[in-house]
Amino acid sequence: MAYGSERPRRENSKVTCDVLENLVVFGQRKDSGWTKEANIVCWNGGSPKLDIREWDPDHERMSKGVTLYEAEAEKLARILCKRYGISEGGSKEKRSADDEDFAFAGGDGDAAENAMTEEAEEGGTS
Repeated sequence: MAYGSERPRRENSKVTCDVLENLVVFGQRKDSGWTKEANIVCWNGGSPKLDIREWDPDHERMSKGVTLYEAEAEKLARILCKRYGISEGGSKEKRSADDEDFAFAGGDGDAAENAMTEEAEEGGTS
């Protein structure tokens, strides 16, 4: 079937999402109560995947998000650990202020991390 061509619809075209495990709630929007979460989910009864998106307070509606296969999630974890100086054992490695691999544009990583932590503690999301 060519890209963009009309696909035949399944008789039951309802998409199902089963949340198997909630990994983390990053924060909650004060205005709506929606939460940004990382979960292990199964889409349409398929294999478990890492899913990151916002959910309404009743977990009935969701925003657009990203779903990663296990290998993609592992690659992301390795990249994030390297980016933020976290060793395989989970401890943060000492990094210098002039280490360009770990510096945020316009500031240092610890300042940005502290700002995100404070926002999450106040119940906001970015």
